[in-house]
Order: sequence, then structure tokens, then C-alpha cells
Amino acid sequence: MGKNKAAAEKKLKKAAKEAVASGREIKRERNDLKRKANQVPDRLVSFKTIHYLDEPGVENLDAIRKSLIEKATQRAHKRFKRDLQKLINQLLEAQAQTHTQVMRDQQAHQEQQLILHQQLQDAMNQLTSQQPVELQRDTERRVEGLSMPAYHGNHNECIGLYIHRAKTFVMAKNLNYEQNEVVEARCLAMVVANLQGQAAAWYQELASRRVNGGFRTLVNFEQALREEFEPDNLQERLRDPLFTL
Repeated sequence: MGKNKAAAEKKLKKAAKEAVASGREIKRERNDLKRKANQVPDRLVSFKTIHYLDEPGVENLDAIRKSLIEKATQRAHKRFKRDLQKLINQLLEAQAQTHTQVMRDQQAHQEQQLILHQQLQDAMNQLTSQQPVELQRDTERRVEGLSMPAYHGNHNECIGLYIHRAKTFVMAKNLNYEQNEVVEARCLAMVVANLQGQAAAWYQELASRRVNGGFRTLVNFEQALREEFEPDNLQERLRDPLFTL
């Protein structure tokens, strides 16, 4: 996504430079026409001058010069409007390409998250069906192939999927944290131990400011985690870079 944005910005800068250069060239041509018209001798009348003498309202050489300058100015304005419209079309095309790429990346990310969620759910269903009745009655189970997920606090990480995976791991180990404070404290310690990067720094700083250290319940931890890292509106956050182009 970063490469596409950089390419779009480079394309916009190039189009802006071309528009500025075109405007300068139009202004230079108009000044040249004015200078050439002012340099026409009063006693010399060219073929182009004779042609303009036949037009109504042109009676002398000054009027001819003025008419030539007006026509040249009109042509310059038409050319400038044409170049400006071309620049606008290029800007709109680059913005549309950037928006399309962002939407494609977002859709691909959501599809990957859904696939991962489905795979995790299938693994849990298979694990549950293979558990013998005697093992299901134990206080804690030994789970193979699953581990407590890690969370880094990046914007491309789905908090909802992370919370679901963490709860799934706790359920797989048959840890009933909702009815046992000791078990809940142990589960919370496992969750905190697997925080990485920004999330780990956030929890360490938050725990240092709290009177009793970190959180006491998983519900409070989840609420604070969502308030810190979950955006209010992901669509608006993705559209912000487009409006700055």
C-alpha cells in the first residue's frame, strides 16, 4: 500500500510540474506575439494586415495590432483550459487508482482474517470431538497445537479476532475463569505475557500508573485494550490519506 501511495504522489507531482511548465510556455508565447505586433512598422502593411483591413471595425494599424493580440490571447486561454482539464483528469485518475488499491488491500486483509477464524474454529471443533469424556472432567487440559496468541498493537491487527483466539485457548484448556478469581488471574497473566511491541509498552506504562498494578479481570483488560487500539471508524481512517493528495 505504501508503494502505491508513493507512486501516486510522484505521478501527481509530475502532472503539476507539467501544468506549470505549460502555463509558462503559454505566457511566453503571448508576450512574443505582443512584442512582434508592436514591432510592425507603421508604413509597412503585410499580407496578414491587409486581410484584417477587410474586417469591420478595424480602421488603422493600432486596431490591427490589438485584434492580433486579442486573438492570440484567446488561443492561449483555450490552450491553458485544455491543459488544465488534462491535469484535472490525471489527478482524478491517480486518486481513483489509489482508492481502488486501498479497498483491494482492505478486502484481502478481511478475507485472510475470516479464513484464519474459520481454520481456528475447525481446529477447535475437531479437538473437542476427539477429547474423551474423562479428560473433559479434568480441571485443566493439556492442549497440543494451540498456544496463547500474541498481540502487537499494530493497526492492521484485528482486536476482535485476537480476543476470540485468546478466549478459545482458555476454553481449550478448560480454565473456568468466570467463576474462579485465581484461575482468572492466571489467565490474565498468560494474556499479558504474550503482549508484544506497542501493546506491551502500553500495558507496562498503564500498570505503572495504577495503584494496584495491572487489571484484575479479563473483562476490564479487554475494554481498555479496545479503547486504546481499536479505531472508531476504520473506513474514515483509510480515506484520510486520499483527501490529503
